[in-house]
Amino acid sequence: MRRALLAISVLLALAAPAVAEAAGPTAIGQDAQGTSYVGFATGGKIERFDAQGNQLASWGAPGTGAGQLGPVAAISVGPTGNVWVLDTNDRVQQFTPGGTFVSGTTLPSCGGGTPNPLTRGGLEVTATQIFVAHPCANEVIRMNLDFS
Repeated sequence: MRRALLAISVLLALAAPAVAEAAGPTAIGQDAQGTSYVGFATGGKIERFDAQGNQLASWGAPGTGAGQLGPVAAISVGPTGNVWVLDTNDRVQQFTPGGTFVSGTTLPSCGGGTPNPLTRGGLEVTATQIFVAHPCANEVIRMNLDFS
């Protein structure tokens, strides 16, 4: 029930003109303290909200380089609190809660076209592994936290 109320609060906050995004949110992840991280189909940034739905500082920059964000397909917050982002540049990247780039990897290529963050892709991070529903291939990829 708490997650449902938080999700409603975050969605209401996202509807406010100050936070309006042309394509709307496409991914959300939440840490153990209730802080939510929201990504968008327009890419480039992650919005952060506290457990009461108040917007905190956002972070990120658009692009294809390490630490930059394309359109966001999925977000997962790992047990250590770091934020993992799957974007349509076929990448999984790890950031600190404040948005500092930690590490990343590129997934196998889609073989043509750009993935649509509104229709495909998923991400779950456990204490020892990363599970990725590839954003444009019919596969689930399992990796260790060091991307091996």
